[in-house]
Amino acid sequence: MTEQEMIEVISAYKRGEMIEYRIQGSKQGWQESLAPLWDFSLLEYRVKQKPQKPREIWLVEHASGDLSTFWVESELEAKSFGYNPIKFIEVTDKEEEA
Repeated sequence: MTEQEMIEVISAYKRGEMIEYRIQGSKQGWQESLAPLWDFSLLEYRVKQKPQKPREIWLVEHASGDLSTFWVESELEAKSFGYNPIKFIEVTDKEEEA
């Protein structure tokens, strides 16, 4: 980590943000730290990432039986096309390994 990155993560901790750590160069997952050791020679740190809101996708079934996809904000918007909307929600089951 650069000195600037160290300052940023410590500042985030002082603001009350959750900090995560892992062994330098490790590909293992990040662990939460309630009281970081700040051992920058052994560990790397980051601010815990906030979960992203899942995206919604709507399939609309046409009278012919064909399906079309639309990225919309609500069921009401999907219904505005005049067809039967079918809601799908994007599933994200793995956080990025920044």
